Amino acid sequence: MNKFASLLALLTVTSYSFAKDCSFRKLEITKREGTTGFYKISDKITLELLEGVEGPAWITLNGKRNCKIEGGNFSDFYISASKFYLMTSEYSGSCGENRIIDIKTCKGHSVKAEYCGSAEVVNGNKVVNKPACEPTEKDRAYCTSAKVYTITGTDCKMKLDEKASKALTKKELGVELPFDKGMTVPYPKK
Repeated sequence: MNKFASLLALLTVTSYSFAKDCSFRKLEITKREGTTGFYKISDKITLELLEGVEGPAWITLNGKRNCKIEGGNFSDFYISASKFYLMTSEYSGSCGENRIIDIKTCKGHSVKAEYCGSAEVVNGNKVVNKPACEPTEKDRAYCTSAKVYTITGTDCKMKLDEKASKALTKKELGVELPFDKGMTVPYPKK
């Protein structure tokens, strides 16, 4: 029984460690139009903004440019508790995108907000793309469902939480929507 208890304790600690590593905190970077320069993340990691919020940006590791982050219109940057991953929040027009980048390998993955949605990081390990609506005619709007992602695993991947997404859509808009596409509905009243 002791071996089983030890194994269970090891799995619990390991799972907690992975979860802790994939908890992100917002980097306090004062950005405004034209802001460029170096922003220290840790003793070994620096973020270099080349053209302010427009991008691109570089992750500098041990004094050498390591990862070029294409894209731009950065609204926020987040670092994982382990400092192995950097997350960007970007916007294009009125739509958002979140990317998580492995600082050592420069590999990453992203999720885009639906039509006109806004994205935010909540509790360090959730990316929330709120539902969005665009008026189409009197008292009607084309709305898209919220998308809630939980950041999990050893590689900090964003996993879609369909149940939480549907619940947030219902709470925010007062209507249920098809999860995978938008729909014209009576304009939500708040």
